[in-house]
Amino acid sequence: MSRPRVLVTGASGFTGSHLIRLLEQEGVETTGLIRAPSAVRRAVIGDLADGASLVRAVEQSRPTHVAHLAAALHG
Repeated sequence: MSRPRVLVTGASGFTGSHLIRLLEQEGVETTGLIRAPSAVRRAVIGDLADGASLVRAVEQSRPTHVAHLAAALHG
């Protein structure tokens, strides 16, 4: 059986970064979708509002699962 691959949106946030760490400890391959460079080891820089960056993230990570943890903050 192949190793699961998870694309995590909001990977540089509190919940997303903890989920990535937990998944990697369990041997899961993770890719984070982030808006700006961060400490996420394997990431695609993009924005959920930009369809092209979503396509790029999926093409690069080829996920078997997606964890959608990003949020839009208005203030």
